[in-house]
Amino acid sequence: MEYSVPIWAALAVTEASEYEVTATVALAHASYLLADLLHLSGIFASSAAAIALRTPLRHVPMANRNDVDAFWNAAAYMANAVLFLAAGILISPERVLHEPLLVAITVLAVVSARAIMAVLVVPDTPGRVTVFMAGMRGALPLALAIALPATLISRPQILDAVFATVMATLVIQGIPLKSVVQRYYGALTSVGANTA
Repeated sequence: MEYSVPIWAALAVTEASEYEVTATVALAHASYLLADLLHLSGIFASSAAAIALRTPLRHVPMANRNDVDAFWNAAAYMANAVLFLAAGILISPERVLHEPLLVAITVLAVVSARAIMAVLVVPDTPGRVTVFMAGMRGALPLALAIALPATLISRPQILDAVFATVMATLVIQGIPLKSVVQRYYGALTSVGANTA
């Protein structure tokens, strides 16, 4: 995260989008390498560096924030595609089916934790349902699971459980998410109109 300060200083004096994109890529890469050198999570280090960079940029914004966001959105899309492809190659669906108890317990634990969090944190029912339904697992858990050392005894089981959880939440929660949001958005606007 200490790389964020010089990166922020560089971003504050340039208005060229290619330099801004390059600076953020350098920050992500340097954070990852430093964390890996210290035997820490490079993925979390890159995320933490981005959060640390975002804070000072609220006061001195990047001149081409939209260009930087567009680059990272495209990069995230490609990284997700590669990650899910790698997961498909590494994970055997037959193994997931051979571990039904592990898969069931993992999915139940993740979904229950999300439901409890939604109830405790969000005050209204539409918000709770939306937060619960939007709690899909995706690329980050898969990346963390795939990055586990091959010498770890339970690595195959962890991969299977994570893959099953990602697929279950993407399909079960992801498919109806749009209609749930549309339904509650309509309900919220009608409530707002009635109270106005």
